[in-house]
Amino acid sequence: MDDTDRPPLGAYVYEEIAKKCHEFERGLWDALSEMRVERPYAIIGPSPASPMPPKLPEHLRQTIHQYAGAMFRTEASEYPADPQIEFWLSKLAERVVEHVMETVAVMNQTTYDIFHGKQYNGLSWHGLTLEDMRDAAREGLEFDKTSVLNRLLPESVQDTNSEGSEAAPISESVGESIPTASEAGSLIERRKKFLDEYKAATGHPSSKQIYEASNSGIHKPEFYQWKNGNLPAESRVTKRFEVFLKAKKRPVPRNTTT
Repeated sequence: MDDTDRPPLGAYVYEEIAKKCHEFERGLWDALSEMRVERPYAIIGPSPASPMPPKLPEHLRQTIHQYAGAMFRTEASEYPADPQIEFWLSKLAERVVEHVMETVAVMNQTTYDIFHGKQYNGLSWHGLTLEDMRDAAREGLEFDKTSVLNRLLPESVQDTNSEGSEAAPISESVGESIPTASEAGSLIERRKKFLDEYKAATGHPSSKQIYEASNSGIHKPEFYQWKNGNLPAESRVTKRFEVFLKAKKRPVPRNTTT
């Protein structure tokens, strides 16, 4: 990792961040361990009969998603307003996803305890591929990144102004101001109409088909934040998703090759 991938917070601060993230990682390790299905195993003769446990793909997806978000927010909360903030956050998201996937890779191995007659299936037993699990780790990080940018950008703009450089007014630089209740209601109505028109033009796909599509540019958490008016209009996810809706392209399921 290049030193420029992170802001210069100092060794002590990064050690404190590492301690907090280690606690999240321990929680992730324990949660994923519990999802490794234990089954009887015998070297000689048939294994003892036992009921098949249920597959829990959405539980697995949510577990990975929650821990990736927690690790990202822990470090991002220490980042200062700086012209490089967006680059730092992008690199942080990449590191978090890779770190989570290292734990997933270990837990995805099927192991055998021949002394106790047990087999522990890997996480893929639940029906998710490694790419599905990687997507789960990525989900929500773009929204978390946007939230940090919205929190820090006004301060960075003010710093620029104080140095005598020209800058756009804060209301133009950071997007829309906080909407009133009536404005929020209008935004929700506009987005509902936008989505309804898209569905009508593309054969009425379900919301699940849309946010799980490989070409929609949005994931489940952001989809509902957009639908409920909570995802900012200036968010990259919002812009990318609305371009997709305007194009009236049918949703393409992930893992489908064309």
